[in-house]
Amino acid sequence: MRSAGQLWLKELSDLLIQDTQDWSVSVARRARQFRLVLTRVKPTVRAFLVKLGEEPIECYRSAWPTLIERLGVYEPSLGVDLSHFVRRLQAGDRDFLSLGGQALRLLDRFDQAGG
Repeated sequence: MRSAGQLWLKELSDLLIQDTQDWSVSVARRARQFRLVLTRVKPTVRAFLVKLGEEPIECYRSAWPTLIERLGVYEPSLGVDLSHFVRRLQAGDRDFLSLGGQALRLLDRFDQAGG
């Protein structure tokens, strides 16, 4: 799990480039493209936490509240932003344009923070 997370983070920049390009032209497929971007967020959070020293199995089993809390220990502002994003998802926000942009910005921040 640790090595898979390291590989994920190593490839994150390339994934972001491709997802951002796809996002910019996916107007007709916005909901589908959003679901693809969304599948990148949780693995990134898990891999990032493991890189920072968290136990891989615990990260894999943890639900959003625990992941957000642990992230806040290391990167408080990133933890707050992730919390806002997850709350929007849980509330059923369907503004895919805004949510997708927010997800891409979050992923970029993970990448910039040493992903």
